[in-house]
Amino acid sequence: MTVVMCAAWPATSLLSRLNGQARVALLGLGTPIGYRARQVVFRSGEWARHAVLLLGGVATQVVDDVPVAVLGTGDLIEHRPRVDVVACVPLQARLIHSEQLLRFLHRHPDACVEVARSLAARLHQAQLRHADGLTCPPSVRVARVLLDVAERFGEVPLSQSEVSGLAGVALRTAEKALQDMENRGLVERCYRRIVITDLPGLRVTAAPVSSGPALHASD
Repeated sequence: MTVVMCAAWPATSLLSRLNGQARVALLGLGTPIGYRARQVVFRSGEWARHAVLLLGGVATQVVDDVPVAVLGTGDLIEHRPRVDVVACVPLQARLIHSEQLLRFLHRHPDACVEVARSLAARLHQAQLRHADGLTCPPSVRVARVLLDVAERFGEVPLSQSEVSGLAGVALRTAEKALQDMENRGLVERCYRRIVITDLPGLRVTAAPVSSGPALHASD
């Protein structure tokens, strides 16, 4: 059994939330597996009796062709009906059969609580993005997506289409926002990734707005 260790798992990840004993036990489960960039990890409508523990890379959860969440190093991905999971970049992971995971959670009840908290955190993030859609202009919503992903994973390996879906704005609206940020020296657009060149400036752009109606995605 080979246990993969990391100097510092992302603070929002499941592996960072677990105590040392549970973390080592979870990392020892399953078998190593890799996924190519753009490869489907889970496909909606298909039955899966395993979970995937991400050890490196970033993936999106997609519903009806629209990205709804970003997952990365240290996160545990379980199959959900109607949800596709797609690798944004090459992934390193461990494939854990459901029976193994259930036995682990039975032996480590604290880990069961942390898994539930991780799922709740994803739901909360989705609710925040929905609220942003009601109160924030598109440029702020796009900036918040970039900032969230960059601060969690240290990179933004997302296409402009994926950013638009996560921000809940039309693609051309996201492109205009990203062009403006690029002109201001905040980001650089590359193939299927956004490079953050001025993190403090991006934080200012993503700062809460005091008032004013949001623009619709079609604006």
